[in-house]
Amino acid sequence: MTDPPTPSTTGGQGAREGDDPAQRGGLVIANRAVERIARLAAGDVEGVAKAGSGLDQVLGRRYPKANATVAGDRARIHVEIAIAWPHPLGQVCGQVRDEVSDRVTELIGVRVDAVDVTAAKVVHAPQPEQRRVQ
Repeated sequence: MTDPPTPSTTGGQGAREGDDPAQRGGLVIANRAVERIARLAAGDVEGVAKAGSGLDQVLGRRYPKANATVAGDRARIHVEIAIAWPHPLGQVCGQVRDEVSDRVTELIGVRVDAVDVTAAKVVHAPQPEQRRVQ
């Protein structure tokens, strides 16, 4: 009967000394991973509204949305956002572009070639309820 494999014979959790990292395997980054980080990064920018109800989410109409294409260590990302009125559209889109690019590069380590931002919807930001003194 053979002995059960041990970490020293199978490589265990670490690599054996002298192994070239390129020969141990590869890393494939799914488009969905990049899309999720892009969506979260876009939502963190001031002026971007998280718009859409539960039904909108099921139908794919919830904002922000992201679509990414990853090829090796490069990515192209398209983000659709809803802008809260009265934030300046150009400024918010620029901040979204920068934030998405920086966050994807920082967290995933892929080079972002382009981030296209579409302001698909403008929504009224909820105003804080003002109390009247009686």
